[in-house]
Amino acid sequence: MNEQRVHQIFVVSLLLKGAHALVECIGGLVLRLCQQQHVSAGQLADEGRAGRGSSSGAPDQ
Repeated sequence: MNEQRVHQIFVVSLLLKGAHALVECIGGLVLRLCQQQHVSAGQLADEGRAGRGSSSGAPDQ
């Protein structure tokens, strides 16, 4: 394998690594936004069940 071919493979692998990092960042942001909505919905549901025990799962005393 000549040096130019090795450099081409290196550049392609570097671009793929950068694309992978970008996809992970976008996925993290989407997950962050979705998690906030689910947490808010869960908190509202827990407030509606206030008389049915604690939210930690521990038995009432």
